[in-house]
Amino acid sequence: MLSESSVAYNNKHSFVTGGSQGLGIALASELVNRGSSVTICARNESKLAAAVAQIEKHRSNDNQFIHYVSADLTKYTQALHAIERATELALATQKMPPSLFFACAGCSTPGWFAEMSIEEFEWDMQANYFSALHTAKAATQNVLQHTTPHAHITLVSSVLGFPLGVPGYSAYTPSKHAVRGLGDALRTELLLHDITTHVYFPGTIYSPGYEKENQTKPALTKKIEGAADGLTPEQCARALLKGIDKGEYQITSDFVGSLIKNLSRGASPSNNLLIDTLLFFVAAIAFPFWRIYMDYLVKKERKTKTAK
Repeated sequence: MLSESSVAYNNKHSFVTGGSQGLGIALASELVNRGSSVTICARNESKLAAAVAQIEKHRSNDNQFIHYVSADLTKYTQALHAIERATELALATQKMPPSLFFACAGCSTPGWFAEMSIEEFEWDMQANYFSALHTAKAATQNVLQHTTPHAHITLVSSVLGFPLGVPGYSAYTPSKHAVRGLGDALRTELLLHDITTHVYFPGTIYSPGYEKENQTKPALTKKIEGAADGLTPEQCARALLKGIDKGEYQITSDFVGSLIKNLSRGASPSNNLLIDTLLFFVAAIAFPFWRIYMDYLVKKERKTKTAK
């Protein structure tokens, strides 16, 4: 584990995908507040321009630059071009290439497995896993090309990226499992290139994406989620950077997420051996009861559907 405050953000250049709203814009604002220059990336150019104006309000010094690049990150060539363009914009003003990369882009398409189209499953995998893969791959190529020291790549998964099967998320959950798997594969390998990998596992984030997913989310899914409190994008951004400052590989931002993480850690490194071991035992006792409760709700829903 690295020491507290291991990352100095002053004079750094951060590249943030999904930067036009939600966690992305909140994270970019927090990075700028801490002294980093930022390039945000998303598909919608008008939203990006509005986001830059909002992020500007958090500027902490006159030497920072705040730019945006528009790209569809489900296509690798566009991800590569976006990071290259961010580098060009920085070097044009004698600033450094990006060294902090955050793959925040993604979406969730809830629904019943039997009723969803195959295109919806493919879209969640493209938007969540492949956008993260393309960002990480392009970032690695950029770091190697410019011999950028002490780089960090942060992937955003979800608490559902742990072994936590919640009905209604059959399109979303596998894509976030894949993001976790990518992080596990990169964590050690990228150290060969002085790149530190992190994976963030947020719970519910009260963002525009959350409002959109609730439009198709089954009532049963909402009921199962009901006990878990969400966080604002700003709270999540601060929790994420706190985890990076502590040198954590798997980062969570709430108690439930920490329980699930420690119950399903596998060979991933511990952040704090004593606390994580304690949380493992708490989770090992609590989650069988949670599973029984969820199975009860599913059976109750089935009886209701059968009665109709």
